[in-house]
Amino acid sequence: MTATLSRGTVKALRDQLAKRLADDPDDAEVIASEASEVIRKLHLALEHQLGTAELEDRDLLASEARNFAELRDSIATLQAIEKRAQTQSFRNRGLPDDFLEIVERNHEKTKRQLRSIAEDSASTDPEGFTVTSSSLEVRSEPQTYRPDRPHSYFVDMAKRSLFGDSEAAARLQRHSLEVAASPEMRAGSRTDGSGGEFVPPAWLISSYVPLARPGRVTADLFAKFALPPNTDSINIPKITTGTSVAAQTADNATVASQDIVTASVTAPVQTYAGSVDFALQLLEQSPIAFDQMIYTDLVRAQAQTIGAAVLTGTGANGQLEGLLTNADTSQITFTSASPTASGLYNAVAQAINAVVTNLYAMPDAVVMSPRRWLWLTEQVDTSGRPLVVPTAGGSQSVNSLAPAEALSLGEPVGMLQGLPVYLDALMPINLGAGTNEDRVIVGNFASAHLHESGVRTQVFFEPGAKNLTVTARLYSYVACTGAKRYPKAFSIIKGTGLAATL
Repeated sequence: MTATLSRGTVKALRDQLAKRLADDPDDAEVIASEASEVIRKLHLALEHQLGTAELEDRDLLASEARNFAELRDSIATLQAIEKRAQTQSFRNRGLPDDFLEIVERNHEKTKRQLRSIAEDSASTDPEGFTVTSSSLEVRSEPQTYRPDRPHSYFVDMAKRSLFGDSEAAARLQRHSLEVAASPEMRAGSRTDGSGGEFVPPAWLISSYVPLARPGRVTADLFAKFALPPNTDSINIPKITTGTSVAAQTADNATVASQDIVTASVTAPVQTYAGSVDFALQLLEQSPIAFDQMIYTDLVRAQAQTIGAAVLTGTGANGQLEGLLTNADTSQITFTSASPTASGLYNAVAQAINAVVTNLYAMPDAVVMSPRRWLWLTEQVDTSGRPLVVPTAGGSQSVNSLAPAEALSLGEPVGMLQGLPVYLDALMPINLGAGTNEDRVIVGNFASAHLHESGVRTQVFFEPGAKNLTVTARLYSYVACTGAKRYPKAFSIIKGTGLAATL
């Protein structure tokens, strides 16, 4: 709400506060506090706008620059009345008008004394501080919720909700400020939804999301965007028939004319969620970090589910539409009872050609199941030499079909026809008539858009209050265009040739 205050509204608020201060100087402390709170929220809105542009590695848009200037002017407008109210509050207490300046000078004096003590001391620096010849500054501040700290994220949520524990509430508030200040977490993804949810502790995400169940390899190849708030679908205009340009046959002759025909691509916003019930005693009495166990598995399950959905989602019953589900992609059939590496190599060439012919742009990656790449690395030529040759040391055999990097899930494992190859463990291996085929996708994955909110967590105590049962819930909102924008940007290789395994 505060982020949308207009200049006129802010000036009206300033005038209202000024009138209250003139009518009742004894109320100066409350007026100063109200002004400070609005200024704080305006600062958060300003920082959020800057953070969004920073995360997207771009300058402010013209509309954002205007909004930024308006926020800055609003802050300056309210700071004037805040200063007046603070000064009057000091007078009410018998303090000098420059009380804040006195406090600041004493603070600087204390820093100089601490610096002098540190410079004269032979002991190591105190934890969290670094001393230089010119300043004393915070080097690092341990995060509130970490595996090696005594406090638990979910326990604090329970204490705050059940008992109104002020210390737990303070730790949760401090954690929310840590998240707001962290560029890794400030992705504009906490704008959808409200009502008690907190962004999960950063150490849980950084330690466990990338390592868990099958990763969302294909999903992370898509162009990713923050999901706009207050919408249930992403609608993208699309030109289906373009204009026409041709040579004019003669002077004064009619020139070519063609009307643009348009349509739209719609990506519904879907909800992916999970929950788990457990005893309150596990939060309060368990000697292990039980919240870590619960939340880590929920996050891993969420990543796995979305990763599978962008491949095989049906597009119905609340699911995203997967690349393998879209019937308008190019289909390349690789049929062979005794498949060879050269057969797959030829199929990949056909798939690349289909993308280039229809999209007039090159594909940017090849995605296959781990078993398909490992089958490929097993193939040898007539002299017994491997066709997929490691690139270690910069050497490469002249007969190699593909150079290979270190095996990885999430990073390229090698090159095929000049394209990086990614392995996705979520690629199905039970397709085809014999339910034993996998698929290979050659595509321009950047043409697929993935819009996501952040992962949100909630804890509920009321439904199972009689039994001291706690419900932990995780959810996020996702919209994905998949192959809808450019179906022919993707070629799907299928057939009995992809049934062979090691």
